[in-house]
Parts: sequence; structure tokens; C-alpha cells
Amino acid sequence: MAFSTLFHIIAVINFVYGWYYDRAYMTEPDNKFRGFEFGGRMIYLTIWNLTFLCVYFIISLLNDLIGTNEAVPKNSPFIRKIRDYLFAIAAFPFSFNVGLMFWVLMFVDRELVMPKEVDEFFPLWLNHLVHTSIMVFVTIEMFALPRKYPSRKSAMTGIIIIMAIYLGWIFCIKANTNRWVYPILAVLNWPQRIAFFAFTLSVPLVLYFVGEYFNNLVWKSAVEEKTPSKKKKQKQK
Repeated sequence: MAFSTLFHIIAVINFVYGWYYDRAYMTEPDNKFRGFEFGGRMIYLTIWNLTFLCVYFIISLLNDLIGTNEAVPKNSPFIRKIRDYLFAIAAFPFSFNVGLMFWVLMFVDRELVMPKEVDEFFPLWLNHLVHTSIMVFVTIEMFALPRKYPSRKSAMTGIIIIMAIYLGWIFCIKANTNRWVYPILAVLNWPQRIAFFAFTLSVPLVLYFVGEYFNNLVWKSAVEEKTPSKKKKQKQK
């Protein structure tokens, strides 16, 4: 309990400060690369994910204080249910989606995702906070605390809604600025863009199953120990 509370306090400070710094001090020069007045910093999935993590870890901290971290709580409080659901559909899949996609594209050709000129106004520590630490924190969270994953239907619905809203937002930005949020979209033709969008949607869905697999792998035995079997119940009777 003490570890989870301390960890969540650190996580809240890390992500809330990163979110505040990004909103308060990050200004993008109006040049050939950036300068989106429409939408501001919220045009990026990276910042959406940062917002998800701020909300998630605040809720996790509140759950430490007024909820429960038991593997199988008798009466799961509402805040615990929210924590578990947000981890499954947002915190884990989108953190790894953002982190892995960013670093893979950086390795292939950084001009497609973050040209070198961005280094002039985007500090290295903030880059790692929003693209690296996100994966570190949710991985620790996965192994530190048990959770009940939602039904796949419920999870798929939640993820698809988030991605549909964000993809709609990308087209809204394009319609208002005549510019694509991500440089890679400008070099693709329409069939390639459609394939890219389909791939982008599929990644968090696949990552949901990855998270579900590791959650079961790590916590299945703990859950079974806390859940009396039918034979044990019969013996007790």
C-alpha cells in the first residue's frame, strides 16, 4: 500500500508537471514545419495520451486512499472499477502505441515524426517524459498492482471510440488548416493514408490483448488464491 501510494504520487507529479509545462511553455514557431493555431497542443495523440495518464494516475492515487488494491475485492468500489477500465483501454494501449510508434519512426526517419528543428524548442527531457517514461510507468503499474480487465467487447468499444474521435479530429484540423498534423501523412497518397489510419487503429486494439495477456500472466495465481473454488465451498458447507 505504501509503495503504490508513493509510486502514484511520483507518477502524478511527473505527468501533471509534463502536461503543465507543455501547455504553458511549449510554443511552436510558425514555419514550414509547425505553427498550428487551430487545436493548439491538443492536436497530437502524444498530448492526448499525456492527458489520459494524468487522469489515470490521479484516479489510481485516489483509489489507494479511498478504494482498494485487493486482488479480488468483495465489493469493488466504483473508483477501482474506473481505474481498472482506464488502464485497460487507455493507459496501457495508448502509452505503448505512442511510445513504440514514435521511436520506430524516429529510427526509420525522424523527419517523418520530429524534424531536427524541433529540438530548438522541444527539450530532450520533455521528449523522454512524453515518449519514454509513459511506457516505463505503465509497465511498473502492470506488475505492481492487480486489476480486473473489462470484457473484450467493452474494451474494444472504448478503444474504437477514442480512436474514432481522434481520427475525426485529425481531419477537422486538416480541413481548418489545410495541413496534416503529422509530416508522414503529407508524403503518403490516399490509399497509403487509409492503410496508415487502419494500422494506427489496429495497434491499440492489439496492445489491449497484450496488456490482458500480461495481466493474466502476472495476477492469475493471486486471483485464484483469493477466489475460493467450488470444491472448497462444498467442503466448507
